[in-house]
Amino acid sequence: MAGRIDHAVSIACTRELAFQVFSDWEHWHDWFPMLSNPRWTEGKPWAVDSRLELDLKITLPAPLNIKYVITDYSPPAKVTWFNHAMGIVDEQQVSFETQQDGRTQVRCVIDFAGAKTEIMGVDIVKLKQGAIEKWLVAMKTECERRAAAVKTR
Repeated sequence: MAGRIDHAVSIACTRELAFQVFSDWEHWHDWFPMLSNPRWTEGKPWAVDSRLELDLKITLPAPLNIKYVITDYSPPAKVTWFNHAMGIVDEQQVSFETQQDGRTQVRCVIDFAGAKTEIMGVDIVKLKQGAIEKWLVAMKTECERRAAAVKTR
């Protein structure tokens, strides 16, 4: 393996709500504007072997177009996919686990394959680590906002 990212957050909401927020791909950009133009290019959303593409606005000359292939979709426990962009391939799993205190741990593990981990001199493992950390914090904020809205009804 060329690198690994393993990052988790604890969210004050149910596992089902966290998974729902994650699965609502049409609204990712509402709570995480670094992601844009998500679209399914093959298959039905989240079906095994379906293809999802999106653009990630990061510190490269242009947004990074990422192509995902769904390999496992097991609501509300986990999603696994392979993705590739500009010669870099990785497998990513996002898991959702209820903690003893009723909170949900959302964990993202990414294993990079192959020798290439740089694009135009940029270390993609470090870049993606920062993006994943921001993404999980943004997901936590959105989940907790939705959980609070449910409680006030």
